[in-house]
Amino acid sequence: MSWEFTEDAAFLALCDAFKESGETSAMEFLANGEGAFHFQELSQNAAGEGIDLSDSTDSRSSSRR
Repeated sequence: MSWEFTEDAAFLALCDAFKESGETSAMEFLANGEGAFHFQELSQNAAGEGIDLSDSTDSRSSSRR
């Protein structure tokens, strides 16, 4: 299953908000306020596309188990 997150509206909004925020740390931006909102929306879109967000291992290695 392939998902082009770079074309997702939530990803584009996240990028725009980061640029406009003037924040120099992406982690700080994602952890607070507007960045957290956009990241949550992007995560929900990923889950809706069937992306398993609970597994941090590469999907190719987990399918060999």
